[in-house]
Amino acid sequence: MKFKLIRLIIMFSKYALLGVVTQLFTYTFLLATDGNAQQNLSVHEVTIDLNLREATLEEVFEAIENKTDYNFLYDKRLLRNTSNVSIIHKNATVGEILMEISKKQHLKFKQINETINVNKKDKADTDNVQVEVMQTMTVTGQVLSGEDNSSLPGANVLIKGTAQGTVTDIEGMYSLEVPAENTILVFSSVGFTSEEVTVGTQTIINMTMIPSLSALDEIIVVGYGTQKNRTVSVAVAQVDSEELEISNRPLPNVQQSLIGAVPGLIINQTSGRLGQSMDIKVRSVSALQDRNALVLIDGFEGSINDVNPADIESVSVLKDAAATAIYGARSANGVVLITTKNTKRNDKLSLTYNFNQSIQQPAQTAELANSVEFIEFSNEATLVETLRNDPDRDPSTISLPFSDEELARAQSGFYPDTKWVDEVYSKNAGQSSHNITVAGGSEKTGYFINLGYLNQNGLVAGSENLKRYNIRVKLDTDITKWLTIGTNVSNVVRNTNNVPVSEGNAIRGRPFFPVQLEDGTYVDKGAAGGEPNPVGRSASGSYVKEQRDALNLQMYAQIKPMDNLVFEGRLSYTKDNVFHDIWNTPYEFAILDMELNQVGENIPVIGADRNLLFRSSKIFKLNTLVTARYDKQFNEVHNLNVLLGFQAQDGESIMVEAERFNYILPTLQDLKLGQEINGFGNSSARGDNRTTVSYFTRLAYDFQGKYLAEFNFRADASSNFGPNNQWGYFPAVSVGWNVADEGFMSNLSFVDIFKIRASWGLNGDDGSINAVEKVDFNPSGVSFGGVVLPTLNLGDAINPDLKWETSEKTNLGLDFTLWQGKLGVNAEYFIDKRRDIITPLLTSVEGGLTITNSDGDIVNGVLDNVYDAKSWGWEIDLSHHNKIGEVNYFVNFNLTSYDSE
Repeated sequence: MKFKLIRLIIMFSKYALLGVVTQLFTYTFLLATDGNAQQNLSVHEVTIDLNLREATLEEVFEAIENKTDYNFLYDKRLLRNTSNVSIIHKNATVGEILMEISKKQHLKFKQINETINVNKKDKADTDNVQVEVMQTMTVTGQVLSGEDNSSLPGANVLIKGTAQGTVTDIEGMYSLEVPAENTILVFSSVGFTSEEVTVGTQTIINMTMIPSLSALDEIIVVGYGTQKNRTVSVAVAQVDSEELEISNRPLPNVQQSLIGAVPGLIINQTSGRLGQSMDIKVRSVSALQDRNALVLIDGFEGSINDVNPADIESVSVLKDAAATAIYGARSANGVVLITTKNTKRNDKLSLTYNFNQSIQQPAQTAELANSVEFIEFSNEATLVETLRNDPDRDPSTISLPFSDEELARAQSGFYPDTKWVDEVYSKNAGQSSHNITVAGGSEKTGYFINLGYLNQNGLVAGSENLKRYNIRVKLDTDITKWLTIGTNVSNVVRNTNNVPVSEGNAIRGRPFFPVQLEDGTYVDKGAAGGEPNPVGRSASGSYVKEQRDALNLQMYAQIKPMDNLVFEGRLSYTKDNVFHDIWNTPYEFAILDMELNQVGENIPVIGADRNLLFRSSKIFKLNTLVTARYDKQFNEVHNLNVLLGFQAQDGESIMVEAERFNYILPTLQDLKLGQEINGFGNSSARGDNRTTVSYFTRLAYDFQGKYLAEFNFRADASSNFGPNNQWGYFPAVSVGWNVADEGFMSNLSFVDIFKIRASWGLNGDDGSINAVEKVDFNPSGVSFGGVVLPTLNLGDAINPDLKWETSEKTNLGLDFTLWQGKLGVNAEYFIDKRRDIITPLLTSVEGGLTITNSDGDIVNGVLDNVYDAKSWGWEIDLSHHNKIGEVNYFVNFNLTSYDSE
């Protein structure tokens, strides 16, 4: 797993300090002992005097160690059954003394440099005296961090199976005397995966170590900051770009990579249209408006469709109230935090180019009935439904949709059995993407630049295409030791060309009819709703074009007046321009009967049916965010984190729409060339404004990382409410217990994490991201006294009694990992009670306070707190990490279940 930037800075500082301290200690030790060095002499060359009577072997070994530079390495259990010995020698070699012990005590000795290993003799060598001296060689090299290829100080380099080794210096360099025969070196360092190398004949061995933080030390992105996984007591799930395999998968958007990646994250693709965003919800649906989760990109609200997948560092999903309450307005639907890749410090300029070419195919399409099945199913359904409503009805009197003659005709193979789903969707569609990344920096300045291009063709038959251009620039610099400033600028331009075909209705075409006659005339598909012939529509030249230009400019300053205290101010400006051109042009088609004979003449092309709609919308947002963070540890056991913040957001949106009909020629696609306007007018305009002001705080405490508690509170004022109900207050509290840190768990060394969590809190929702009141012109009008008059419809009219929608959430969680992260389990149980849910209320259509669509559903009305709702459920996430040889693999399975009422 790759380092997050904040983790890299903290850990590099720690490694550097560790390396310096270790090196100073090592140099001091060497200077103190240099005068007595034996220079790895053989035990047969070093002589000593010993005068021991009835001494234990431990006493003998200790006496030799005191008189030489040798160290004995053995398991004390090995000496339990040995007897005392008397060794009286003057000017004897250490080898002679060991040979005497070997003969009497059935032990064998192996000297490796200054270490003497003690072991039992093999049964076959019981009568042999064994004192072995190994020849050594010097191995040198450098140890580097695999994250940024920088030197890694303080890394351990040990001879496997011994305590002999060294540590790397500040430059990551090491030098070690090792035996020449099949010696294995073990490289290890905190936060990195241990590596083993067989020396063989190598005298220079360089090692690049792969970061491998434990799950406890993983940095989790939470509201307005980060926390270590050890101290997180709220329900949050995080995945990074490596787990999502963004760089290895041909994904045009972020949503597709998140499908199935996070338990409780519900992603629903309601349309296969190019550029269409997906519904994103967290855990459950408790609002009739089907509202999505709040998506924040680098701390500010944005469209997930605008994010280039190559820019992403990690995605966090905040689920319970304790995690989301600090975001106040709209946090009731869950929060998705997207963190983009950051700048790099102390790194040379790096240039990365990534190209992906792929072909898309429909993974699974509907299996439609053939002609025989269609007739049988239709007749059976009519018969069953009629008898259900009238059980006493004589079945022979029921009129069925299809006759026996038509069924026999189908059984004979008379009909073409057209599979409309295959006609509507292309067999494949090409897709290509390019990404160029430039990153690097000095000690005081870092930069990150990414350029992305996506060219994607659609699967619906016709010339569907999407082109997206992304650029993101990040720059930060230290002005002084206590002041850092930076900027984060992103711009996306997206051009989409879709074919206006209703896919759902299109594939419901009857299999009796062909797509075209022999002369090329399109045939009515024979099903109610939608286009008479979707293939004809695709070839007609009709289109829906969208051009979107979204700019987000962020600037920030970070001040550190003292240790543990950080002030930060951020300013974000967003401009989103969207232009639509919708061109509808008819096509000629024929209608056939069930004997495939044409009914009447072809339906001709009428210029009056051609129409062009132009729509332009602009959204402006200005967001100010100021925070103060204080982190402090007291007496090495009490950890305190305090966050205070203020946020203000002002937004304005403007939409203008114009439409004309009756174009003489299909090539005259210009608004001013239309012959007729739509009813009483050909244009409409709408403007919306929304302002919010917020204050928030978080207080987090833990004792030795074992007992956890956190309190969050946010106060929001929204312009969507009248003065009496403008403010909403949303508290939340969570607690946690790291059971694995308790003393009674010390014998269970295979348990890495065992944490129990619980939380309760309130979230708020102001019902809409836009202002509440809208005015629409209704050219169709309303009849008054027999006279039809145009009207103004006031949609989502202001209700002075409207108040905040509130979500009360309770969450119980359990996390544990075993065997150094090889097995991980996360389980949650949640309850979400919603009160005062906001929805448009039917009042008076004639009075212009309610707008309904053709089905009679309320589109806009007087907003009110209409109903309550409840959802509850559970989720579980299982993961398995392991390494087989040089192969690392990861397996994840998650499941979510919930009920709503």
